Amino acid sequence: MARVRLEHDRLSRYSSIAMILVGVFTLLFVSGFFGLIITIVGVVMWWFYRRQARATAQRARAAGPASVDAGQGPTVACRYCGVLNQQLASKCTSCGAPLR
Repeated sequence: MARVRLEHDRLSRYSSIAMILVGVFTLLFVSGFFGLIITIVGVVMWWFYRRQARATAQRARAAGPASVDAGQGPTVACRYCGVLNQQLASKCTSCGAPLR
């Protein structure tokens, strides 16, 4: 059985947020046109990241607990996105929500 990837590339999340912030800064302090373009690119990056995160979470929920390696130890599902995380983790590896 194929193992579903449970973690998302955090670089995608942080790079899209950084792009939005740079775009807003450019919009306010440098040039309106270029700031608007950079902000739109950041929002599109964030949209694609969230779409990918939701699809992976749905695949993980559909695959069930069998998709988690036996060597990881006990797991707990995130109540927001459904991704399985290690039981001792304080935040979800997918959406960053608190697990407790």
